[in-house]
This record gives sequence, C-alpha cells and structure tokens, in this order.
Amino acid sequence: MLGLVATAADRDELLKSAAGINFSGPTDYASELPFVDVFRTSRKWISQTEGAGWGQGPELELDPSGYVTRLAKDAWAETPVCNIESGRYPSGIYTLMHDGSGRIEIGGAGSITKQNGPGNFSVKVDASRGPIWVRIREVEPGNHIHNIRLVMPGFEGVYQDNPWRPDFLAMWSLMKAFRSMDWQHTNNSTITNADDFPSMDDANWTEHGLPLEVICDFANRTNQSPWVCVPHLATDEAVRHMATVIHESLDRGQCIVVEYSNEVWNGQFSQCHHVQERGVELKLAAKSWEAGWSYTGKRSIEVFKIFEDVFGGAERLIRVLPSQSANAYVAGQIVQAALKDGEADAIAIAPYMGMNVFPEKIDETLALGVDGIFEKARREILPETIGHIRDNYRVAEQNGLALMAYEAGQHFVGIGAAMDNEKLTKLLHDVNSDDRMGDLYRDYLAAWQDNHGRLICLFASTGTWSKYGSWGLTQFADEDSESSPKLKAVLDWAGTTQ
Repeated sequence: MLGLVATAADRDELLKSAAGINFSGPTDYASELPFVDVFRTSRKWISQTEGAGWGQGPELELDPSGYVTRLAKDAWAETPVCNIESGRYPSGIYTLMHDGSGRIEIGGAGSITKQNGPGNFSVKVDASRGPIWVRIREVEPGNHIHNIRLVMPGFEGVYQDNPWRPDFLAMWSLMKAFRSMDWQHTNNSTITNADDFPSMDDANWTEHGLPLEVICDFANRTNQSPWVCVPHLATDEAVRHMATVIHESLDRGQCIVVEYSNEVWNGQFSQCHHVQERGVELKLAAKSWEAGWSYTGKRSIEVFKIFEDVFGGAERLIRVLPSQSANAYVAGQIVQAALKDGEADAIAIAPYMGMNVFPEKIDETLALGVDGIFEKARREILPETIGHIRDNYRVAEQNGLALMAYEAGQHFVGIGAAMDNEKLTKLLHDVNSDDRMGDLYRDYLAAWQDNHGRLICLFASTGTWSKYGSWGLTQFADEDSESSPKLKAVLDWAGTTQ
C-alpha cells in the first residue's frame, strides 16, 4: 500500500454528482473484451467423446483451478473463446501459451501456424469465422496442461504487467467509480467462506467471477473507486477476508463504496429469499418482506463495521443502504433498521426510466412506434422517474444520508411472453439507437443532478442488445461514442462533473 490520497476518486468527489458505470459480467459471448488474454473469459470446459452427442462426454476430472487433469479414452474437453455476435473481436496473430504437458488444439476461427517453443504457439485468427475453440486432446497425468493464456495480437510481451485492453481503459476513463456487481457474480452468489472467493489461478473468470485482486487492479490503474457488493451468504470471516484483500490490493488510497449484495428486495434472486428467511428467524417483523428489509439494514451495518475495522475507520468508505426506487417506503424501513445499530452514508436506488411492456400492451406499444415512445417518455416516463428520485431523496435527507444510484438508465424491455415478439424487440432496439435517446439521457442525468442525486452508476457498459433488453450503453468493443447516443450522452455528462 502506497497510502496515497486519490485526487479523482476520493470521498468528497463521490458525495457530489458524479458518473459511474456497471461493467457487464464476464462470459465467453460478452462483447466488452476487457482483457488482452481472452482465455480469461472462456466458458467452463465442455466434455466430448467420440460417438456421443454434443457435450455428452464423461464427467471431467479437474484440478482446484478448473483445469483438466485426466481424459477418458476417445474423449476431449473444449471451450469457446470470443463467442461474440458478428465476429466483433480482433483478427490477427494471437499467442497461445500454457504450462504442463499434453496436446492442445485450436479450432473454429483460429488455427495454430507455428510452435515458438514448449507450450508457446502462434495462432492465426479470422474473427469472421465465429468463436475460437480451445481443445484439450491429451494430458500428462501429474503434469497436466494448465495456466492457459490466449493473448491478443501485440500484447504477448505486456499482458502479465497489464491485463487490460487499452481501449477498454480509455473508454471509461471519465468515470469516478465502477460497480463490480456483475464482475463478482453477485446475484444468486454461493460464496459463504473466505476460500470460496475467485482465485487468480482460476482457469477462467466466467464461472465464479473476477478475483478481488483484479477488481482492485482496475481501480489502481484508473484511479477510480470500486463499488463492491458483499455476497449475501458471506460469513463475518468471509467479509473480513474480502475487506482485507481490498485494503491490501488498493494502492492509491481510493474510497470504496460498500453495498450488501444486490437488490435484496427483488424476488427473482436468491438473496431476497435469504434476507427474508433470516429476518423471519430473528423475528424482525411479522411479514416476510418487511422482515427482509429489516434484516437488510441490520446485516448492512454488520458488514460496514467489519470494513471499518479492517480499514481503520470509515474515512475511505461510503456505506450504502440499498433500496427500491419505485417504493421509497422500503428505503425508510431499511434505513430505520440500519441506523439504530450503526452508521451509513447513503441510500442507493436504481431510478430507471422504465417501460416494461407486458403481453397485453404489445399492440399498443407497436402502434406508438419510435416517435410515440419518445413522446411517452417525455410525457410520462421521465416525470415518473424524477418523482421516484425526489421521494427517495426526502428519505435520505431526513436521515442525514446522500442519495446514490447503484444502477440507472433506460429500462425499455418486453416482459414475459412479450420478450418473444420480434417486432417489439426491434422497435425497442430502434428506440435505443435513436439520437433522441441520447437527448433523453442528457435530460435524465440533469434531472438527477438537479434533484440532489450524487454518484450514479449507469447500467451497463458494453453489451449486445437482445430480447432481454438493450442494457449496453454501446454494443461492441470497437464502437465509439459518436455512433452510440447513450454512451455519448453519458460521457458528455461525465465530463462536466470532473
């Protein structure tokens, strides 16, 4: 630890209006490409065997890091890398490296052209041919293939010193903070004990999420504050381990935003059921949902106190209490339960501009068209969102807290069977790509600032749009802000808050 005082991401900066970002989760099909070693975002090994259906091979024997230690006769293991829509990733000569002995193959968009030395190969990649496939054909028992790396062209000499793709770092350089919720696989997390956290030695970072050390490395390189989510099942010892790793890994004195889990009020996630069960067990309220809110406040304070102990006080912490934007009553209940046991700094909500299209509203929405949806957004959606911001700010102000946003942006999406209506999906995508969406974001961010909103973390960074939503501010790693109205609006606003 250098113990430096950060100049761009300190506590005061985050307690005024500032821009942050939620990064998209690591998957083999994620279009963000944060790492120059693309094997970091490979999929869990797929077991194959001669004469069987796809993925129907025998159960694989793996080491603790997830590498294949033994293969049955006529079997192999494979995984896709850069499984990105339209082949939107770099072509060129990649470098494949591994430790241990065995036989490794490259297929799909890649082919080995040269062996440079033991466990070191040149791989020609044509991204237009789809994903790259990495296959393990043979392993040497006791010295199996491990520590696999597949490094983008031009980075084979520097990837160990800096794992991040330079354009990724540059794209988000105006952010004051980043939220690692999806990087950590927070939703439905099973992390309970200290040794459950992801490791730097893991074969990939898609199964269990990014190691805390990697999250802190990004913070160090960008001088941004990490907004971390504490797993809902984590024991006190696991929370202390998490806080200790963060404290020891950050080297620029950044402030850390600490949140207990993510959307613990949201019934689609296991963390919601956990807090309700714990709240009922502790007899915090008669109704399960109210018991869950009370437990959220109680457990948040317990988590904060552990972080305070590790960090030697709260000077570098922003302790946020999560709540539901559309229902400020929830915030009041969580705050009341929390502040009787300790201190916090902010309420965090997700003030989305919401247009959830249910099946019975499909025809009505299609009839609106792009123009009609923007008229509706101006007439109804944005004013309603501003009302939610004001309601939650009143709760925050009454309790001496700041108001922050853990997620934010548009929320135009089909619900249930409406997701499968292709015309609706195309319409909502057209709305998101329209220049008027950028204008809507500008007014939305101005309204957040005008109504006392502080740090706001947009959701999400880069990701392809689908029937499940148009969450990415931009869709592909090679796009720039001029072709992405949402991204341009956010970056323009971020520039005004420096």
